[in-house]
Amino acid sequence: MVEYKKGVGINFTDILKEKRIEKQETMAIPETLSGQEVADLFQKAYAELTLNIKEHLVDSNVILTTAGLKAQTEFFVDIKGEEDAAGVQVQVNKLNELFKILNPEIKFSMVKKSISPPRRGKRQMVSIQSLLGAERVSKISKIPGVIPFDKSTGWDGFVKWRSSIAKNFGALQETGTKPFVDDEAYTNVLAGLMKGYPDTAIYDFAEWFPTDRSKGMQDSEIPFTGLYSEAEPNYDFYPEHANNPDIKENIQQAGKILQQFYESDWHKQITQELQHHKRNDSWQVGGG
Repeated sequence: MVEYKKGVGINFTDILKEKRIEKQETMAIPETLSGQEVADLFQKAYAELTLNIKEHLVDSNVILTTAGLKAQTEFFVDIKGEEDAAGVQVQVNKLNELFKILNPEIKFSMVKKSISPPRRGKRQMVSIQSLLGAERVSKISKIPGVIPFDKSTGWDGFVKWRSSIAKNFGALQETGTKPFVDDEAYTNVLAGLMKGYPDTAIYDFAEWFPTDRSKGMQDSEIPFTGLYSEAEPNYDFYPEHANNPDIKENIQQAGKILQQFYESDWHKQITQELQHHKRNDSWQVGGG
C-alpha cells in the first residue's frame, strides 16, 4: 500500500502505479495444465468408467478443456433408447463424483436433448465445463461485453458470469455492435468464446457466416488431432490472419498439450483397448 506521511503529501504517481499493478495482478492469466497432468487425472478415473464413456477421455476437445484451454466442450455417446441414456447419466454422475476429488474445477453434465444425425442413430450429448478455462478465456478475450471471471467463485460464479456475458452480448446485438450483427453471430461468438477460440477467428467467422461464403477460410489444423473419432478442436479464420500472433500461439499451445498427453506412458498403455475408437490407424505421435 502507498502510505501517507504527515508533512510529505501524497505521491499520486505512486498511487496510480500501484493501481496499475493491482489491475495487472487481478487480470493475470493462469497457466493451463500440461498434457501429462491431464493424463494423470484421467488415469485415476479411467478404470471406474464404462467403455462408452472412458473412450472419450482421449478426445482432443476433452483433453484441451480439462487442461483449461477451453471453458466448455462436449462429446457424444451412441444410445439406442431411454435405457441407454439413463446409463449415460449414471456414468456422468460417477465422473462428477470422481472429479470432486481429482479436480473440482471440472464438471460434466448430460444435455437432456439427444440428437439423431443421419445414418448414425441417436446420440447423447455430454458437456464438460472448466472453471480454469472460463477464467483464462475471460481474461484473454477483448471482445466487447466479455467480463473477467475468477475461478475461485466456483460453479455459482460461473453460472452468473456466463449469464452476464449472454446479457451483455444481447445488448450489444441490439445496437448492431460488431461482431454481434445478428442472432447467428450472437450464438457463434458466445460458442467461440466458450470453446477458447482466438478473438480474430471469432470475428472472422461471425463476418463470414451470413455471407454467400465465396471467400475461402483457413483451418487451424491443430497438431496431434485426428487420432480418434471425435469432433476436432479446429476452427476457421481468413487466410490473411494465418500469422496472427494470438492464432499462432493458440495452435501451438493446443498442439503441445495434445502431444504431451498422447506421448504419456498411460496413453500408450490404453491404446490397444481403444482401437475401435481410432479414426486413423496410420496416425503417429510426433505428427499432426
